[in-house]
Amino acid sequence: MVIMKEPFENTIRAPRISCFFIVLGIVCILYFLSITVYMGYCNLFNVLWLGLGCIAIILGIFNNHIRAIIKRMKKRVKIPLFISISVGCLGFAIIEIQILYAMKAAPEQNADYVIILGARVNGTVPSLAMTRRTHAALLYLRTNKNAKVIVSGGQGAGEAVSEADAMAHILQNKGIGREHIILEYTSTNTFENLTYSLNFINSPDSRVVIVTSEFHVFRVTIIAKRLEYRNCTVLPSKTPLILMPHYMLREFLAILKDTITFAAKARTYRNV
Repeated sequence: MVIMKEPFENTIRAPRISCFFIVLGIVCILYFLSITVYMGYCNLFNVLWLGLGCIAIILGIFNNHIRAIIKRMKKRVKIPLFISISVGCLGFAIIEIQILYAMKAAPEQNADYVIILGARVNGTVPSLAMTRRTHAALLYLRTNKNAKVIVSGGQGAGEAVSEADAMAHILQNKGIGREHIILEYTSTNTFENLTYSLNFINSPDSRVVIVTSEFHVFRVTIIAKRLEYRNCTVLPSKTPLILMPHYMLREFLAILKDTITFAAKARTYRNV
């Protein structure tokens, strides 16, 4: 009886692949702990890193079993699986590159309205993202003093005040008059932020600057175009480097969700 031995290259490669996944899993878990401590709270997106870490470790431990299963797969299953994974990786890379490129956005001057998009409030304390967005808007308002400011964001779980109220409080403490501030405090996501803020803009041709975090610019631009903002630019606020991988991954998932949601709505409208 002839015993077929696995090529020597594969016997060397297998432990390396296992080690790679185990190390990757440990890095993901450590990153989960780091961002949770840095942000001061834990949410579903933070836990995603913990989940990815556990999956990577499992792949590393059971690498040989998984390789054996893949080898036993028939071509009609293996080829579509390979293509799906390849397309998914390519799509992820393309979107992440666009997110990075959009971070270079620069706002036009002499805006009629400045819309500051809300971010989490921890009780009554603004999150780092909210503070940075508001401070970026303040710098812009120093040279564009005639602009009206729309602070947009409702009150979510764990928030003692609405995001709009929290941002208005920061602006007033920094010398922005209450008469220049418009509160939009019913929105719960980016799409609603931009949809409800349109109600306070007098003319569709008004010059609008949207203030948000740099990782968020690409998605905000897409949504603004879908809502037919005619004369709109985006002012990005800086994000700590440690949080960039977290928010980049989150934005990819959010863009994917938005795409599916808009496609479903478009299909519904066509069927009506």
